[in-house]
Amino acid sequence: MSLAYRPDIDGLRAVAVGSVVLFHGGFSLFKGGFVGVDVFFVISGFLITTIIAEDVERGRFSLADFYDRRIRRILPALFLVLAATTAIGAFILLPNQMEDLARALVPATLFYANIHFMGLESYFAPAAEELPLLHLWSLAVEEQFYIVFPLLLFAFMRLGGRRLAVGALLAVALVSLVFAQVELQDAPRRAFFLLSARAWELLAGSLLALAPLPKVSSRIAAGLGAVGLAALLVPVFLYGRNTAFPGLAALPPVLGAVLLIYSGRHAAGAPAARLLGLPAMVYMGRISYSLYLWHWPLLSLAFIYRGRALTPLLAAAIIALAVALSALSLRYVETPLRRPGLLGGRRMARFAAAAAVMLVAVLGARTLDARDGRIWPLSPRGLSAEAAMREGHGMTICETNADFMRGTASCTVSPPGAGKGYDVLVWGDSHARASFQGFAELLADKGMSTRLLTLSGCPPLAGVVAPRFGDEGADCATFNAAVMDEIATAHPKLVVVVGRWALWTTHARHNVALTMPDLPAARLPSAEGSRAAFPVALRRTVEEIRKTGASVLLVGQVPEYPNPPAACVARAEYFGGDASGCMTQSVEEMTRVIGATDAEVRKAAQDVPGAGAVLLSQLFCDAKECRAGDDAAFFYSDGNHLSLAGARRLRDDAGVQATIMDLLRGPARHVQAQAEDEAPAGHLSGAARVGN
Repeated sequence: MSLAYRPDIDGLRAVAVGSVVLFHGGFSLFKGGFVGVDVFFVISGFLITTIIAEDVERGRFSLADFYDRRIRRILPALFLVLAATTAIGAFILLPNQMEDLARALVPATLFYANIHFMGLESYFAPAAEELPLLHLWSLAVEEQFYIVFPLLLFAFMRLGGRRLAVGALLAVALVSLVFAQVELQDAPRRAFFLLSARAWELLAGSLLALAPLPKVSSRIAAGLGAVGLAALLVPVFLYGRNTAFPGLAALPPVLGAVLLIYSGRHAAGAPAARLLGLPAMVYMGRISYSLYLWHWPLLSLAFIYRGRALTPLLAAAIIALAVALSALSLRYVETPLRRPGLLGGRRMARFAAAAAVMLVAVLGARTLDARDGRIWPLSPRGLSAEAAMREGHGMTICETNADFMRGTASCTVSPPGAGKGYDVLVWGDSHARASFQGFAELLADKGMSTRLLTLSGCPPLAGVVAPRFGDEGADCATFNAAVMDEIATAHPKLVVVVGRWALWTTHARHNVALTMPDLPAARLPSAEGSRAAFPVALRRTVEEIRKTGASVLLVGQVPEYPNPPAACVARAEYFGGDASGCMTQSVEEMTRVIGATDAEVRKAAQDVPGAGAVLLSQLFCDAKECRAGDDAAFFYSDGNHLSLAGARRLRDDAGVQATIMDLLRGPARHVQAQAEDEAPAGHLSGAARVGN
């Protein structure tokens, strides 16, 4: 295929970038929008291969010229965004957050950001929103591909023309696809981030450019375009964070993009090509590179500044700002700097690029070196708050066997001399992981082994469908069923059930709601149905566990803080401000959020023999207020997850110890909770009103 301007390809770029941007903006309709990156890979492979192949066949291919074009195409806008992100970060990021940004600058500039971020966090994990340069992993994959690919293509074509090139690249693509699928099972982060599992997507575009494909009639081409558009768009709406990706799941969007490019060549007037060729689509395609660069740092920095998820209106406003900045970048940065003579010719362009890379490296190193306080002074209290924030909701007691791409984690802690089994299972969502160290240390002191099984965003409830991060909930149901099988097989003495219960009651909404097929009020997702399902599912879960012979400890949720306490204190200490309201909340506010679930936890424990409960609201609150820390430590890492210090409050609390030991001794019921007439003022009466 020869390379002539194709407006439909710019329109395809618009679809790709739009999918990614709306996914990153948190718009649940576009929950599979991350496949837009795969579409970009196909387009890039097609265009670059077409250019290289024509140059090789005409005897004018120059590797220096190829990289000169890449420098002019990629680096100007990239350096602009890196500079802007660093400048904005200097005003709103805390010192440790600025360190993380500085550490990412050099990988972003030298195009190994995918490797850098693969070792830090999952693309789909909630903490990914705090990494302003995370999106540059895909640019790194693409540029790594272009370090090797031009030389391979040149060698193949010189040795055997297009026929040899097609055969060899097809073999490489198949190996890459198989590798991606295999890695999904053993190392999903490697499958997601590494070139070895993504090369086949770029090569799909390359093969389209090289293969001697037949010309087809406009009618057939139009049909292929319609099929391709559907294959591309369906995953955007049906895939989600829990989709095993890439691998075979990436075939529909990749092949869809291939069909659209192929169709557009033979049927420019077909419906799909006309849609992609609309002026608005073409323009969005022209700014797609800059828009991809700009949108994520802006969304991420806004998330960090707020300390919580963006509202749809705010996300839309930030995306609109990113579009405006992208338009300016196209006009005043990208387009002018693509002209060979503007920077003094090819040699000066390469010199300028090298100088810019060195500048970024020096900036990153200087930023990290400044952590001694000369630039970022922070009080001991602020440093303690930062340390709590950086704990996340992890553990130091053992290395977890974790699959961050899907949010699962497991861990077993045994005292010296213990056997292979375990005595206590802690089951739940990320709140279980956050509190696990407290339980594990308490039980280890008693000579018992403890095992953790968690799936982030998945409530430990039997018989419900619970959408994780807005998805359908199949992974959650599968995980919970597997845990119940584990309980029946391993026969632990005690199962500790921990969850963020308010997510499914007080905070429930249409796309974050429990459903129960056998409960009429909760057959369809709704806030009211979710609140109705919660007590039924909780009681059912306790009864199912008791059938295995294990005792059950239900853990009432920790109080939630809309403004994360540690971050609130750290910001006040660093930027100046009043931190007096950061660490406390009223009992009334606590009761409004978790009072109803505390009441249901208490009731389920009282109604089922062999079950007990600890209410963390009573561990962290007195009759007047709840506290998120004391003079020595912060109990929270964010607004609703315990820090290590908070988890160890469970270990040290006499009431928690007594409840657990009673349950381990036998089936007697025990609820570590105050009687109704002893509860903090408004606690029980307020709980009865929550969710009504």
